[in-house]
Amino acid sequence: MRYALPLYLLSLFFCIPAKAQTFDECSDNYYTRFKQLQLQRTLKQVDYKTADSVMFALGVDLDSCIIGKQMPEFELVGVSGKKYTNESLKGKVVLFNFWSVNCGPCVVEIPVFNRLFLSYRDMKDFVLISILWDKEEAMNKFLTTGLTKRRIAYEVIPDSKSLMKGTFKSVKALPTNLFMDREGKIFMKNVGGIIETKDEQRLEDKLRSIIDGELSKGVAAN
Repeated sequence: MRYALPLYLLSLFFCIPAKAQTFDECSDNYYTRFKQLQLQRTLKQVDYKTADSVMFALGVDLDSCIIGKQMPEFELVGVSGKKYTNESLKGKVVLFNFWSVNCGPCVVEIPVFNRLFLSYRDMKDFVLISILWDKEEAMNKFLTTGLTKRRIAYEVIPDSKSLMKGTFKSVKALPTNLFMDREGKIFMKNVGGIIETKDEQRLEDKLRSIIDGELSKGVAAN
């Protein structure tokens, strides 16, 4: 359900674009209206409190818009050297995790994704792909230094700054999880991570529920 705005706030959208038919159109419509709002705020045609309300509504509208849309064309190369494309992932349920080594909540999530990967790794119809904003060197340094050394068991696509600004430009915050169904369409978007390790189980249960729910559809269809 879309976020409801009063009429006076809706007027701040200027000319609202036609209903988007593709993932890219959803993102383009969002950024067109976002830039208009930024200009209005700069010109003091709208106050910050109102602008924040409209920005929130724009984000909710974008998240709603991309659901059911075909994932844009992509070619990803992981640290393993393996390539992932729309075609190679057809027929699989895919979880794309977008993150950065400088994002605290992203880092806290890593053990959760390790457990998810290990528990689903024998299932050929599920894939977990982590899309990293930073370069591989930054990730390696992050994994091998500090008070607590870490490991990542799942596939990582490093140096994805341009990818997030282009192909996946609907990802506005980190961490973000995008779920793709067997037909290559987005069926769920989850934004925001956990701050404390005590919340790991809650996040893991939530992600498992989403994954298992979509995987079960394939079983029922067969």
